Amino acid sequence: MKCFERNIVNISPFQINLCGFDYFSIPTYTLYVKLKDEKQFSEMARYIREFCKPILKSVKDYPPHYNTKDAHLTIAKGISELEFLKAWPNWENLEYQSSTIANRILLLRRPFTYANFKYEIVGEYPFLGQGPLDPQTTLF
Repeated sequence: MKCFERNIVNISPFQINLCGFDYFSIPTYTLYVKLKDEKQFSEMARYIREFCKPILKSVKDYPPHYNTKDAHLTIAKGISELEFLKAWPNWENLEYQSSTIANRILLLRRPFTYANFKYEIVGEYPFLGQGPLDPQTTLF
């Protein structure tokens, strides 16, 4: 936890622009709002992944999954195909644009073996922009 706290303050707040809707369909349907530009979000995720790698435990038969593509804001998850086919025509061509400032991160946890359990908030950490995001630059 100390490593997480010490490194997360290096991230500066950044703007997230949302635009339009899309969905995933494996194995159930998920409706979500798309990010207009994933670059800053992906950079933040890469930074967090790098400093967390040494402290994260691997789980037998479950390789780490670090997907920073398709960053999104989930609207509804676990929708059956029938429910999706009813709902999607209402969302498909709906125009939506919004923006917000990402200025903190919530650290969540749930039992690994129970994917349907609700997440518990472990902590809330602000983005303070107090240092470099590249750990190599702190060596010199």
